[in-house]
Amino acid sequence: MQFRVGPQLRTHYSHCPFAAGPFAGVRAISNLKPDLLSLKVISLAEGVNVPLLGQFTNKEGRFVPNEIITRSANIMLTQLVRWTKGIKAIKEDTEMAYA
Repeated sequence: MQFRVGPQLRTHYSHCPFAAGPFAGVRAISNLKPDLLSLKVISLAEGVNVPLLGQFTNKEGRFVPNEIITRSANIMLTQLVRWTKGIKAIKEDTEMAYA
């Protein structure tokens, strides 16, 4: 009897950055990470913490980050690019294994 593994879920070998508030958002992320791992989604250690969203919105309702949030976002995005390159190689290797 032969078994053939079907195509992987699109979420397999993906990555997931987070931005959250200080209270329930951070707790929700902590609870979500094990679920993401079961789908083979890597959650980045780097994230963006937005303490009070209303504090960072202008009169038009647009988000205006301060320097700390901007720096955190830049660090997270830099890591996202690095992980994207590594995960691309893993996905290509996985596709060849199941071809």
